[in-house]
Amino acid sequence: MKPLSSPRLLAGLVIALFVLLLGGCLQKHLIWSPDGQQAAVLSDDGLRFCSADGTLSDPATPGVYLVAWLSDSQRLLVARERPAASWAEVASVLGSARSQQIVNEAEALWTKLQQGAPWNIATMDLGEKNLLPRYYLRETHGAELRARLEVDDGKQLTSLEIKLQEIALARRQGERVELGTPIYAGVFGEGERIAELRLAPNQKAVAITIPTAGSKGERFGLVVAALDGTTPPVPVATEVAAYPDWTTDGRALVYIQATNPHDNDMPQFATFQQREVFNPEATLALAENPVDLGGGLFQPFGRIRCLPDGRIIFNATELTLPVSARDVDTEREQLYALDPTRQATLLRLTPRTAVGQLPKMLGFFEPSPDGKTLLIGGTDGEVCLFTLATGAIERIQGETKDQRCQPTWRGPGEFTYLKRTETKDG
Repeated sequence: MKPLSSPRLLAGLVIALFVLLLGGCLQKHLIWSPDGQQAAVLSDDGLRFCSADGTLSDPATPGVYLVAWLSDSQRLLVARERPAASWAEVASVLGSARSQQIVNEAEALWTKLQQGAPWNIATMDLGEKNLLPRYYLRETHGAELRARLEVDDGKQLTSLEIKLQEIALARRQGERVELGTPIYAGVFGEGERIAELRLAPNQKAVAITIPTAGSKGERFGLVVAALDGTTPPVPVATEVAAYPDWTTDGRALVYIQATNPHDNDMPQFATFQQREVFNPEATLALAENPVDLGGGLFQPFGRIRCLPDGRIIFNATELTLPVSARDVDTEREQLYALDPTRQATLLRLTPRTAVGQLPKMLGFFEPSPDGKTLLIGGTDGEVCLFTLATGAIERIQGETKDQRCQPTWRGPGEFTYLKRTETKDG
């Protein structure tokens, strides 16, 4: 790696390693350790590691899709997806109440089938929730069930797979990764995954956002899990946006809370809430009620970040009513700052004259380690630096299309992004 103009760094490693990455939403595919000497690389074949000179390791752990480094730059939290081994394992993750509900649904379905109901009709009432009952039936009534099914339905039943989502503390040992006992495990809908791992500043716990059932990935539950695994995960809030953060003192979480039922056809409103999680003795102790800091429109992938000076930064759409149909398409997200020390004063950060220099959607921003600059990534490959003290915007890269990687800080003044370069033939 070598310095570019100004103290920015562009790692030459990205040209090779991002061949490994899948498309989709803007994701964290490269995450630097706190000391900046190695990076976790999340690729199609799992977790790899990359040295500062660009040397890429072989895959260390399959199924890993999120990581968060601990301060010692040797341990990290990993969220991974793996196939369940049996219904008993699924039931242990679901818990007794939820697993019994699935068993009851499945046995009621089995009774209908025994009475002659066609498979596609009998499963219709379960809708999108029929995966778990079918999985249970395959294990408990497998041969007899398959005998009642058409060939294609039997093949689908045979190929059923339940994916468990686990979070565990891991340690890198050379090219290997040693995984500890999971501190959190869940079963979600098809294609749904944990959205965020946000370590508490005291390194004792992690905030986790998990997909809410039936929300199609647009609402999340917020839980806190102790890293030592001595206590069960603590639910903090439901129906929240994907990216919360810890306050500077490390005692509370700040998050975007939806205030009205989920309905794709209606505007979704939100409050910005703060809830204490640790007491003054640094023991997990959830406050009875959250504190409201402000409000606005709810955005599923809204992000909150707390700066070292105590300010709270978030992205939101500024909406003026009434509005014409033509103007709706021109609405852009803005960046705002809340200052709880000044009676929750709200300040718009992005100058109106310069807003066109930023991506239209601003949900992928991250403060620099010193809290002075925001690194912003756009869904079309844009990369920008936003200086908080002056409002100045430096556009590092414009729209490039088909780039799905968030830019990431390596240290103060140093970051990595995926740079598009034209080939010789254009």
